[in-house]
Amino acid sequence: MILAAGDCPGGFSKHVEHGKPRLIYCFLRLKIDTITATELPPTGAVTQRFDDTADTPGQKGGGGRGMLTVNGWQFGSGRIEHTIPGQYSSCAGFDIGRDDCLPVVPDLVYPVDIDLK
Repeated sequence: MILAAGDCPGGFSKHVEHGKPRLIYCFLRLKIDTITATELPPTGAVTQRFDDTADTPGQKGGGGRGMLTVNGWQFGSGRIEHTIPGQYSSCAGFDIGRDDCLPVVPDLVYPVDIDLK
């Protein structure tokens, strides 16, 4: 787990699975969109980013395209059909290195802690 915001009714998590960066976006438990890197990124220290482009900027709940980059190179992209039209859960918060409270995707088993150094 790299980071998580929100929880299973609505939120996202960014983590690494089988060595590949992955983003999961949960829309009100109705739809889960997943974007996974298509290849393994370089080893060692890297800078990962997730960028999104809305279909209609400023529209609440609209969809768009997301892109995972590592060290400035695209490693994966995909579509997020809907976004949360307001804010994520006020109790779940923003977690770094773990996903406390209700996990964004309850079926995934995350390591309890990771070293982010």
